[in-house]
Amino acid sequence: MKFLCTRCDEVMKLAGAQAGDDTVGLTFSCPKCGGSFAMLTNPAETTLVKGLGVQVGGRSEPAPLMEVIQSSVARDTENQITWDPGAETRLANVPPFARPMARKAIERFAESKGIRTITAAVMDEARALM
Repeated sequence: MKFLCTRCDEVMKLAGAQAGDDTVGLTFSCPKCGGSFAMLTNPAETTLVKGLGVQVGGRSEPAPLMEVIQSSVARDTENQITWDPGAETRLANVPPFARPMARKAIERFAESKGIRTITAAVMDEARALM
């Protein structure tokens, strides 16, 4: 995700970041006109972002060619996680715009615990930590 300056359509740059226990504050500035804005996440957003493994600020150098695809394929073939029907049904109750993020966060939680099958109980455990 990138933010564009509304004045000059330039890509905003991360100018600062402050992380608390349950919030993250980010400041962005425009290198062309100097415009800026700030963003503050709430505890639920912070937990979701941490669960997805997002790094604030991006990379200092571009990713090696095909790195994202290669790591994704390797992860998918090595760590197959399955969802039991009850868990899939329960996941269907999550709003469609948030469903992929919720699925990924729960799968990462399961991977960290060595769990290979997502059940309603696993979902409850992951939710309690988020």
